[in-house]
Amino acid sequence: MRRLVTIAAPLMVAAITPLLVGAAPCGSSGGARTAAPPSGPYTVGVIDTDTQGRVFTDTNFLVLYHDDADNAATGSFDCVTGCLKLYHPLLTQPGATLTMPPGVVGTLGAVVRPDGVGDQVTINGFPVYTFSGDQPGDTGGLTPSWHAVTAPVRLPGLAGG
Repeated sequence: MRRLVTIAAPLMVAAITPLLVGAAPCGSSGGARTAAPPSGPYTVGVIDTDTQGRVFTDTNFLVLYHDDADNAATGSFDCVTGCLKLYHPLLTQPGATLTMPPGVVGTLGAVVRPDGVGDQVTINGFPVYTFSGDQPGDTGGLTPSWHAVTAPVRLPGLAGG
């Protein structure tokens, strides 16, 4: 059993590392991020989890979540003040170029949060967050209204997919 863990860990890191090139870091633990996010090209990562399947992550392999009550299109954010102590918005620089990992279907964007925290990354229109209690690959932020953001992969040879 020990040998399998020793071999599997480097293979997992090698398999997901290319998906994280240029990824934007998430806010620090202990509350909403206060420092300016770095500039440059941004990409989210993708990993396979035991419980949620393939999901998006930040550069630290922290799973990204969305809140059912957030509606970026209307500027309505449910996760403000106290919520930001548990869920940290994935922030980006205004006007930054956001790119999806190769082979992953979806749309990256950004929306200005009405509470002044900053520009938050969106995936398929959902503002995304990390959970303060998670370690890389964990999905401890799941609740009835908080969901891991799934990452569909484009299958070779399928039109439109």
